[in-house]
Amino acid sequence: MKPVYVTGIPGSSNQVVRDTLHNFILTLTDNFRWLSPGDIVLLKPALNSGDPYPATTHPLALEVTSRLLADRGATVVIGDQSGIGHELHHPGGVIRGKTHDNYILSGMARNNSSRFVSFEEEGWDEGFFHYSSPKTGSWKDGFFHHELGKGSRPYHKPSQDVDTQPGGCNTGTQDHGRAPQGRQPHGVPRKRAL
Repeated sequence: MKPVYVTGIPGSSNQVVRDTLHNFILTLTDNFRWLSPGDIVLLKPALNSGDPYPATTHPLALEVTSRLLADRGATVVIGDQSGIGHELHHPGGVIRGKTHDNYILSGMARNNSSRFVSFEEEGWDEGFFHYSSPKTGSWKDGFFHHELGKGSRPYHKPSQDVDTQPGGCNTGTQDHGRAPQGRQPHGVPRKRAL
């Protein structure tokens, strides 16, 4: 069984939160020992809307994680596709909403210079590819993955589903693709940690 890490934050100032997150993330990731300089790492926050934390990932969690990765030589990209109530697209294009607008409204864009990608902006077919692996047992037919994940080496924090962790941020290739052909645009498959 893998260890479970829990920490408390001994105060509410931004610096105390940053310091606590910094130490916690280094413990959680084993000091990013899997990372090689030059790796491209996609951080997929919980960004279903433009609402602030706790409805979305805490901006400091994203800021600290991206800074730690960049300090170790990674090229950090932040990306997501907001939920159907705040962004909707189909094979003909985006019907309403923009994930990038939600990124700004949620506060995640502050103090973060990493590139941001709205998954819906590249199109229904152009921006995604079909991914299948024997290690993704919960998605036997695979799922659609954003093009940023192609050819990358995914890293997933064990047993974390970003939507159940309000302050959480999934590290690695993105896990929020588009619906397979024949499903509703909002029926986005979510894979569990590998």
